[in-house]
Amino acid sequence: SGIRWTDIVEMIILSFLLYQILVWIKNTRAWSLLTVSILLTLLCFPPTGFVAIYYSVMSRKAWDQYQRGESRQGKDLYTADEKMGYRRAAHDCARNAKMWVGITFFLGMILYAFLVNMNSSF
Repeated sequence: SGIRWTDIVEMIILSFLLYQILVWIKNTRAWSLLTVSILLTLLCFPPTGFVAIYYSVMSRKAWDQYQRGESRQGKDLYTADEKMGYRRAAHDCARNAKMWVGITFFLGMILYAFLVNMNSSF
């Protein structure tokens, strides 16, 4: 009983890894969020992971719609307001996806710690 030195080392390592993952998620582009969302859904906490997947897909669709509005012949398919609306929607969905990716990761780590603690008590 009590805190062992290995517990402190584990907490330091996990804190460092968590910080690095959060920095990486913050700098992740919309098209990479889908992969991260799927991985965290499978590995961490599926209920919130599905929300992250949903927002990742919506962000990707909005970016595709925004980019589709830029025609190669010099004639835009959408008005400037429509294009800005798609861009804003893409940013909002990407921000929500990043938030849910973080929530999924944190809940997965809490669940993992709880399961490890339960196993060690038996």
